[in-house]
Amino acid sequence: ALIYAEVDADDARVKSARDWTIRHWSLEENPGMGQEGLYYFFNVLTKSLRAAGDDVLTLADGRTITWREEVARKLVELQRPDGSWVNDNNRWWEADPNLVTAYTLLALAAAARNSARRRGGDGGAAAAGEKLFPRIGGGCSRNCLRASGFRGRGGSRESAWFPGRLPV
Repeated sequence: ALIYAEVDADDARVKSARDWTIRHWSLEENPGMGQEGLYYFFNVLTKSLRAAGDDVLTLADGRTITWREEVARKLVELQRPDGSWVNDNNRWWEADPNLVTAYTLLALAAAARNSARRRGGDGGAAAAGEKLFPRIGGGCSRNCLRASGFRGRGGSRESAWFPGRLPV
């Protein structure tokens, strides 16, 4: 419920989620669950960290990471040739590419959205996309949008908010 509550960095639950993330950082698994619910974890992770407002985290082991770029890189790495995402572990229906692709697009949008707000933008990620993920590019590939069923402004399959051109 936290991910839909639109709380801010001062909320005790957001602080707790941020602290937990710092102690358990992993993009290889859903910590404590392995591959079960991995993409839902990415969705919750990005929304929680967006609410916390930090772009850079210092992890428990002392490493400093730019979480938005780390998550984007990992999700690009996991994308399938047809543009979708899917979990080989079907726990919680994550073998369904429609569900998992939706989770992934939400996670990428959450990673991009906060930066636009901090720069005084409208909260959309259109401006943030190219600045936030410059090494990936700007705009989603047609295949990932087709897989997600997303229709952008004016009914087109192009998205003004998607943070990266993903190889397909």
